[in-house]
This record gives sequence, structure tokens and C-alpha cells, in this order.
Amino acid sequence: MGSKYIFKPDSNPGAGDYDPDQANNQTLSKSRAAHINGETSPYRRPKENLPGPGHHDGHLDRFGSKVHHKMDFGNKYVFKPDRNPPPGAYDPESGHNMSKAKSRAAHINRETSPYRRPDENLPGAGHYDGHLSAFGADVTRKIDMGSKYEFKPD
Repeated sequence: MGSKYIFKPDSNPGAGDYDPDQANNQTLSKSRAAHINGETSPYRRPKENLPGPGHHDGHLDRFGSKVHHKMDFGNKYVFKPDRNPPPGAYDPESGHNMSKAKSRAAHINRETSPYRRPDENLPGAGHYDGHLSAFGADVTRKIDMGSKYEFKPD
């Protein structure tokens, strides 16, 4: 069942001992501008020998210095009109009729897929229960539901 609760005081201040000004000084974030830590983990990846400032791009050439043939930046833009109607020529009614969804309420298609499952030979309406008999008609011996329950107080 466990044991009785035992009071264990913690390090929080008691009632009336809390000083909000002192707590504010302890919880304010401190500036990390001049805080420099040393190496902390012996498992850290070793430092790479990277070039110093100004020595990163010694292997690069000026842009286009190795190109000796004539280059262009493409041709002038050529306007190609599309099939959309020009401003003022759009007829909202014709567009509405083209984009309106057709009603599928009375749309009946023939089966077109050769991969459909063949139709099953199912009995028609009213012929599903020809193999069934009335409930209990096959029972030949006497069946009862047991005796009536009798209440017995304790």
C-alpha cells in the first residue's frame, strides 16, 4: 500500500521570505558578449587547417576570364499571344456554360472495362429465403427456458 507521506523541505524560500528584487537580479539573462569558454570535450573533432582571411579564393579566376568565344544572353523577347480573349471581348455567359459541371443524376454508361468481375448469378427479389424454414420447425424434442428466478434474500 505504500508508506505514510514524509515531508521533505526543498531549497525554495518559505512563506514571507521571498524577495522579488533579489530574485529579479538572479533570473535576468546575462550578456554572453565577453564570455569565452575553453575546450570542454576531449572527444571533439579536431580543428581543421583553414586559410585565413583574404586567402579563401586563391584558386578562383575572374568571372569570364577563360571564355574566348563570343557569347550572348539570348534574343529579344518575342510576344506570342495565347488563346485567351483580349480585354473587353470576354463573354462571361459563354465561359460559365463551358466550365459548369454537368449533372450526373441520369447519366448511365455501359460497362467498358474488360477487367470487371463477371456478374454473379444471384436470386431475384423474394427468392432469397427458399432454403430456410420457420424458426424452430426442425426441433423435435421439448425445449424450455429454465425455471423462473426466485429471489432469495441474504
